[in-house]
Amino acid sequence: VVYFFLPESLEVMVAKPREGTLARLNRVLVQLNLPKFERMPEPTSQVARSSPADLLRPPIRSRLLLMQLAYFLYMLSSYFFLNWNNQLTTDAGFSDRGGLSISILTNVGGILGGIFVGVLTMRWKLRPVATATLLAMGLAIAAFGFAAHSFLFTVAAFYLPQLPHSPF
Repeated sequence: VVYFFLPESLEVMVAKPREGTLARLNRVLVQLNLPKFERMPEPTSQVARSSPADLLRPPIRSRLLLMQLAYFLYMLSSYFFLNWNNQLTTDAGFSDRGGLSISILTNVGGILGGIFVGVLTMRWKLRPVATATLLAMGLAIAAFGFAAHSFLFTVAAFYLPQLPHSPF
């Protein structure tokens, strides 16, 4: 669907002109409430070409591996909380209803945490907010291990790890 309805970027249209490009370019500019071009603009200078293999070369490789590790650990902990919290809560001696309540509160915590992190990233830079929320999630996972016999502490331990569930 996107292929058929989303126009090519303006830079690509200018860099690789074909027959009718000026008309297509002006249609997009009108949709963006921008002034039309009378003639085709000159293409901008070419940037050095790159390939996906550049991701595997220094200095990007180390950052790529760290990001992949962080994402894997984040998804592993999210899987743990979203899929095992009900069973672990009932195994800790709480009723099935208590386990179900924890599962529901985990999802509510994810929604509230996503909103909270989104608001924080509007005020501060993404990196410190993301770092703080992932550290908070790690602390909450550790707290969950100590919360096996306190329902209130267990509920609190489930809200904190949901902070990283925002769409940043």
